[in-house]
Amino acid sequence: MKINVIIIAVIILSSIVFTSCKTEKTAPQKGEVVTEKVAYQCPMKCEEEKTYDKEGTCPVCKMKLREKSTESEHHEHKNH
Repeated sequence: MKINVIIIAVIILSSIVFTSCKTEKTAPQKGEVVTEKVAYQCPMKCEEEKTYDKEGTCPVCKMKLREKSTESEHHEHKNH
């Protein structure tokens, strides 16, 4: 009888520990605002990798700034 109580206590404590250690958020909670920071960059890269927070024109060549592409948007095109 004493062993059964110990086993049940261990099982309950183990389940509490494993379920309470979750730190990953899967989706925004109700009321949370999700914002993505957009960076703008000169298409001619006059100032190399310099980025701006707002749309506008490049102070060097006066071209319209474009949204900086992300890593997932870079694709290598190969001839098949």
